This record gives sequence, structure tokens and C-alpha cells, in this order.
Amino acid sequence: MWPRDRGRVRKTGGTMRRLIVLTLLLACGCSAVDIKYRQHLRRPATPVRDAVEALFRAYEMEDIFSFEEQVSDEFRGASGSGSNRVWFSQAVRDDFRNIDNPSFEVFVESVQFFEENTLCRVQMRWFRRAYIPFGGQEWLVREQDSALMLKKESGSWKLWAIEGDPLFGVSDGFGIIRVVSGTVRGASPGPGTKIENGRLVP
Repeated sequence: MWPRDRGRVRKTGGTMRRLIVLTLLLACGCSAVDIKYRQHLRRPATPVRDAVEALFRAYEMEDIFSFEEQVSDEFRGASGSGSNRVWFSQAVRDDFRNIDNPSFEVFVESVQFFEENTLCRVQMRWFRRAYIPFGGQEWLVREQDSALMLKKESGSWKLWAIEGDPLFGVSDGFGIIRVVSGTVRGASPGPGTKIENGRLVP
């Protein structure tokens, strides 16, 4: 599921291309998100599976409006950061400005329910490939572990919290991504490596 258009400078034509791809996906009823489940989780509860796939699909399509629809109004932050939904939404918007063509491969390890089936914890391992808009450098992150905490609201599962490795909304309060994991151009990032306004620094 990795994108093929390496080295592309963003963003001319990107919005139209994403709309065309999304229209085709909806028309054929299929998902571009590569999510695999352990054998005993082959068919987890459909609403949970749909919620998880919708989150990744919206992020891969860089569709902030669809992504926000999947986030709880009571979102409590990532890994205990205390950030709220407004902060998180802005961080995701900054992600979409700083990286291009994010693409995931996800392996769901477990699905657990709590609080009389009103909370759900989806534990996963994941890989992500993305490109830096101005310069086209590939940023590849491997073997990450995160858990999505979902909360049932009005019959729908919404993202309530993220635990573990940073997954969505990796930009900080200044709109900068601090590159501390993975590889950029095939090499480990040096101290102080960051992505700011869609450019790799230094």
C-alpha cells in the first residue's frame, strides 16, 4: 500500500487526486487501509473495525473533516499529554501540512472492552511511510506500538485517547514535528532533526 510517487513536491493537484481516490474507494465499497488482525481477531465487532479503519483512512487521505468526525468530544489526549480535542485537531492539521502521502500498515493484536462495553482498547503494531513535501525525502517509521481507546457515543465508536507511540497528531504546539524515530532518506535522524512548514530541518 506504499505510495509510488516519491520525491514529489507538494501540493499542487493533491486535493483533487485525493478526492478522486476517495470517490473510487467509496464507489467500490473497499478500503485502502492495510489493517491485519490476529487469527482469533479475524472478525472483531464490525462497528469497532469500521471506526478504526475510518480513522486511518481519513488520516491517509489527509481529510481533516472526516478525521474529526471520528474523534470524541471528550478526547483526553495522547499518552497522558492532557491535550484536548481542539489541540489534537490542530496537531493533525499540522501533520497534514508537514508530511505528504502518509501510508500505514497496521497489525491489530487485541481488542478489549470495558465499562459495560462503552470503552474499547485496540492494541496494535504499526508501520508508517510518509514524504516530506518540500524535498520529497522519505520518512519511514517501523515497529511502533500504540493503543487506540475508543468510546461509544450515541451508538458510534469515537477516538477517546491514544496510548503508546505517537500515532496521529505528532506535530507539537508550534506546528513542528520532532523526528526522533524511524529513518529519513534511509538513515537515522540526527539530534534536532525536525519537519517545519513541510521542510526537513536541518
